[in-house]
Amino acid sequence: MAHHFFMYSRYRPEGFAGEILMDVTYAGWTGVDLFFVLSGFLITGILLETKSRTGYFTVFYARRTLRIFPLYYAFLFAWFVILPLVAWPGPGFRSLSAEQGWYWTYMANVKIGREGWPELYDLGHFWSLAVEEQFYLFWPLVVMLLSRRRFTLVCAGIVAGAPILRLVLFETDLRLAAYVLTPARIDSLAIGALLSLAIRSARVWRFAARAARPVFAGSLLVLVVLAYREGGKLQPGAMATVTAGFTIIAIASAALIAIVLSSPEGSVIGRILGSRSMRMLGRYSYCLYVVHNPVALMLERRGFTIDVIPELFGSKLPATFVFATVAFGGSLAISVLSWHLFESRVLALKKHTRYGPFDTEVAVARKGKGKADL
Repeated sequence: MAHHFFMYSRYRPEGFAGEILMDVTYAGWTGVDLFFVLSGFLITGILLETKSRTGYFTVFYARRTLRIFPLYYAFLFAWFVILPLVAWPGPGFRSLSAEQGWYWTYMANVKIGREGWPELYDLGHFWSLAVEEQFYLFWPLVVMLLSRRRFTLVCAGIVAGAPILRLVLFETDLRLAAYVLTPARIDSLAIGALLSLAIRSARVWRFAARAARPVFAGSLLVLVVLAYREGGKLQPGAMATVTAGFTIIAIASAALIAIVLSSPEGSVIGRILGSRSMRMLGRYSYCLYVVHNPVALMLERRGFTIDVIPELFGSKLPATFVFATVAFGGSLAISVLSWHLFESRVLALKKHTRYGPFDTEVAVARKGKGKADL
């Protein structure tokens, strides 16, 4: 969000402080990689814990449907159906509307990978939601069919193979496809899955927890070197980033998650992430992600940029924070309303989707393979 807000504010760096600010916020594009790793970790954990219970597939998909679809499709309906009735759409909107089928079917990443970013970028960030949904379609079957050992090997193979696929796509001028297609980004999800496996083995987790801090520091160092080689910024379209860089970012993200999970109760990290404000952001995060881009771009198109905000001490830098604050405030207001008036009511239906008892036949078939397999 910081990446988008500061970019859309049209701020032109002034001096060293401005350059540092823009470099730091520009790196915010890596937030989606952290999201993929966290998703791989959480979703795989759910699947590992329920793979021997009745209703494994039906309950999982019912719960994902209740969490993901209502808000997503309500937004698309408001965007493509309601908005044209209350506002005169420009040529960019009409072009996007003509291609809306890609968004309704969670295939926006395929469209973008083939033809590039849409002229109207308001829904450009939906490529990551498409990756996530496509991941949901096949990952439960993978977890169900494979033993712990084979699942670990498959994840390791994915981590090794995805950079090679990105290199092939990059060399064939499908550079954007290397950024947005699910097979090209699945290593981040697989690294999260490996972390989910690690935390379910006491011996492996002790090693992972000890290694987390040096791995995180080492990964950051490599990323700093890559950024230096690319002119001071970690560029998502540069060859080194597209190939090895995405995987290194995912490893750093997994190490960060491991640091958080292994931190003692009452630690600084625990107090920060467990604070009321952070938990609030977690509650509203899905809608925040969905709406933040169109909110910020609508502000920009309506002329609300730093050019109309007065300078402070002869600098436009404070105006950039004003733009970001307004964009975030608008996004948060929509998200709060969405949660309390819509999302929470839909999610209340989850009480009707409960996993059944352990499937005795499955449990017997897996006897001796360890608790983590079950």
